[in-house]
Amino acid sequence: MSRNVYDLRPLLRARFQTFELSRRRRALLVVLQLLLPLGVGAAATCVVLAGLDVANGVGVAMPATSLLVGAMFGAFVFLTNLRVKLAESTTYAFRAELQRLVGQAAAGCLYVAVVAIGLAVALALVGSLPFLRDPAVAPYVIGVLVAFSTHLGTNLVATVGRLFAVYVNMFAPDFNAPVGETARGSVSRQPDRQKTKH
Repeated sequence: MSRNVYDLRPLLRARFQTFELSRRRRALLVVLQLLLPLGVGAAATCVVLAGLDVANGVGVAMPATSLLVGAMFGAFVFLTNLRVKLAESTTYAFRAELQRLVGQAAAGCLYVAVVAIGLAVALALVGSLPFLRDPAVAPYVIGVLVAFSTHLGTNLVATVGRLFAVYVNMFAPDFNAPVGETARGSVSRQPDRQKTKH
């Protein structure tokens, strides 16, 4: 780990180590993390150049991005507490796959939070600096913001998948239990109203 508290390279390494980097998955990663955001951003620039006004979306995106930052930091704190409890548990302490998923989800939450903070700062700059809203510059600024947002969205989806994988790894039987069965395996039955009538 770097001694520089402002060095985010350890987080970036931890984040992208969470992906299964076989040859096929590496190509998919490049598409989702780089080519897709660039393509969507370029399309947004073309749309704005064509005359569609999307500047009002900046004001809407600001609070949503701020909420996402808070949610991701909250999820990270929860995962940290979960990891401590796993280490103290006699049942889960030796489940390496579960611990790996918790670490991957935690790295994903922090990465999404950092990207969301960057996007929120960019949105604030667009809202406060008039030259960024100039008709000659605005289409390209919007394209960058949309590309940034697309990258954020793809990583958010991946992180939600990791969070769900943690739950499945811990409580997989929840998805296989027959409907109407209690935790002890007995079928819950409602009392027969006909028998209780006097």
